[in-house]
Amino acid sequence: MPEGHLEVELLKATGLKDVEAFGKSDPYAVLTCGSAPKQQSKVLPDAGSNPVWNETLLVEIHSDNPPELLISLFDKETKGKDEPMGTVSEPMNGSKAPCKFPPVLPRLSSGPIFIWMEEKKVPPTKYKVQLANGKFHGELEVRLKFYPKKAYKGTLTVKLLEGRDLVSADFASKTDPYAVLKCDSQQHKSKVMKNAGANPVWNETFVFETSGNATNLEVALFDKDTFSKDDPLGDVTIPLLKAFIKGEVAPMPYQVLGKAGQPQGNIVVGLSFTSKA
Repeated sequence: MPEGHLEVELLKATGLKDVEAFGKSDPYAVLTCGSAPKQQSKVLPDAGSNPVWNETLLVEIHSDNPPELLISLFDKETKGKDEPMGTVSEPMNGSKAPCKFPPVLPRLSSGPIFIWMEEKKVPPTKYKVQLANGKFHGELEVRLKFYPKKAYKGTLTVKLLEGRDLVSADFASKTDPYAVLKCDSQQHKSKVMKNAGANPVWNETFVFETSGNATNLEVALFDKDTFSKDDPLGDVTIPLLKAFIKGEVAPMPYQVLGKAGQPQGNIVVGLSFTSKA
């Protein structure tokens, strides 16, 4: 398998084992593949056994023979260790021929397992979720597509529209949020929204020139303080491959995560990309 990116469209799960004794589980997924950085989905509070993500994650493929793609499901806990909800494991044994996935299976058999980018319509596939005791409980529905490595050089335009339900860092007054955006060794800072609190509206546009090394847009949120260090409000990692390939990604919410991976609201961001020869 060549180097590139595996696009994992995490659609939904049905019939998962609800691991909460009281209330409903808060499911999220963690994707790992060889030495590539882990990718985490948004946390879905109280989604229970049937979460719907409709979220796209990108996994970097660094070698010609990565061992497997592992999708691990967890229940987010406020206190204590997050509770496992099962896994889906997909062998990636290196065939370069395009192949559509089989229907519901505990695990994929060896051989070609990914869809090449030339496939325009890729149907979603359901996989059985395996628990730690080896039994299966529930199904996970995903759509996969593989994009060979390519340097995307051009102009990336980022529209930072608003924040939704951001955490508050001030006890006596409303938060003064601002954002720091980083991409391809470049950095921009938004305006500070005085007393905007949990739902700031920026409506700002930022431009980055990509040299071919960029894969993500990193956004860090802060509360501006006058007499002390600015308080962090969380971070967002936005994959850029879809913008590079399609030229535009309509504004959509991206989940803000705290230091421990806990959800801390959303920001709404739109992307557009113009390629340079």
